Amino acid sequence: AGCVSRILSPIYNTIYDYGYGVLKSTLIVDHKTPIRSGDDSVELHPVKISTLALSLDQITKIKTKLRVTVNDVITGTVFLGARLYMQETRKESGHSRSTVLVVLNTRNIGGYKSVQDMLNPDNKSLWGNQFSFLHVGLPKLVNGQYSSPLDFVAHAQRLIKRKRNSLAVYLTGQFLEMIRKLRGPEAAARFIHKTFKNSSTTISNMI
Repeated sequence: AGCVSRILSPIYNTIYDYGYGVLKSTLIVDHKTPIRSGDDSVELHPVKISTLALSLDQITKIKTKLRVTVNDVITGTVFLGARLYMQETRKESGHSRSTVLVVLNTRNIGGYKSVQDMLNPDNKSLWGNQFSFLHVGLPKLVNGQYSSPLDFVAHAQRLIKRKRNSLAVYLTGQFLEMIRKLRGPEAAARFIHKTFKNSSTTISNMI
């Protein structure tokens, strides 16, 4: 039974994550919250850049205690900070449907390619960025579900790890490429734009 479960679980996760990702990019929209206005053309609004310094020693301690990566610690901390801010600003938003779009680079670079090499008809390297994304639900803060901030970070890490280990990332990348080939780059750009619009925020790898 354990062996069957290990085989079927990734298949189920892939089907669920990929299917939900397509629905999230087209039909399912996040709730309006302090971190998502839902306004059109939000990318044209004024931008405020903020910075936050985190202690590398503290990150390392958490990393060691939870046996995760530095990226996991930072991502979980950002998730927790976002939820706490949402709940502090508007209490009911602590349990709202909010999605973080985790953008992943899927371009395999074997080395530097000059422009001359890229223009070579026999060149097999792809132009431009190659990326995919994961739709990760921002864990909710309801009914004391997490006993401590560390518990929240650990839960966020498990959630991302499960999604990252499914084939949904690969299938999403292939789906974007199929849209680009069949309907053109503008159609692919519209799909990506709607994906971002339907989500609450975006995060990419930091290390």
